[in-house]
Amino acid sequence: MKNVIVILLILFSFPFFSQSDFSAKRSFKPVTALSIFNNTFNSKDYYYGLSMGMEDLGYEWGVRFNFQFRPFYKRTQVQLTDYLITQYREKKFFVSVDIDKRFLNFYMNKIKMQFFVGSQFGILLGKYRGTRANATTLFNIAPLGGVSLNYKNEIFVKAGICYLQDNLLEVPDFKAVLNVIFALPDNTYQGGDIPFNDDDYY
Repeated sequence: MKNVIVILLILFSFPFFSQSDFSAKRSFKPVTALSIFNNTFNSKDYYYGLSMGMEDLGYEWGVRFNFQFRPFYKRTQVQLTDYLITQYREKKFFVSVDIDKRFLNFYMNKIKMQFFVGSQFGILLGKYRGTRANATTLFNIAPLGGVSLNYKNEIFVKAGICYLQDNLLEVPDFKAVLNVIFALPDNTYQGGDIPFNDDDYY
């Protein structure tokens, strides 16, 4: 229930964050976005991943398909009942659709800085080593937010925090996020005059 309330607050606050964008008469400018450096971590756990999707450079929001995994087996404790706690060596996988919105503008040494809020909607899967049992599949709505450093609308470094539940006793649900997203240039012809070349006629 707490996650749902946070997500609703984020979604309802988007119009206020976007007000300056619409007043500037910005347009929809989608480009392909790729990340090979998605990190979610805290002092007890770590996920690495890849993502691909779209970044709208006009209204400054993005949506990506994300795949993350724990690149090692971790000794974890899982509470099966009120009186029974068991221990496994576990590997985790997180498949999600990530949506975020950037807003406000600051500048530091000609580097554009913004805040961002968003959420990850996905499924958390787990595999235990040395047994046929698997971790319980968890549907996650993980709100996140932080600061984005934008390099010429081509590279976005996003650092912040998220709330990702994993039902592990020794791992806090609050985790840091650090993502590097590349906006791939769109070189398709957008109209206008085509330069004349004499070589085309010889």
